[in-house]
Amino acid sequence: FNRYYDHHCYFPLYVFCGRHLLVSYLRTSDRSDSRHSWAILALLVRFIRQYWPDTRIVLRGDSHFCRPRMLNWCDRHHVDYIVGIAKNSRLLKEVG
Repeated sequence: FNRYYDHHCYFPLYVFCGRHLLVSYLRTSDRSDSRHSWAILALLVRFIRQYWPDTRIVLRGDSHFCRPRMLNWCDRHHVDYIVGIAKNSRLLKEVG
């Protein structure tokens, strides 16, 4: 059960390379949206780098991927990222 949506639901995680689906993972909504994401990313990066070591990898995700553990992992493994930032009082002050 997810309190925000007031309903039972799932949060699917899809990973694409261009138009090609690489991973589809179904997560229950009672967990963090980013749960298992860094582990899936680590497996993908290891596989990609094994066969295409010079390929630039860019993670693009919403604010649920803006987690210190995820971004620190990306920095250590030379994975670029573009992630959203959740609305907060400091951002709202800057926009105002």
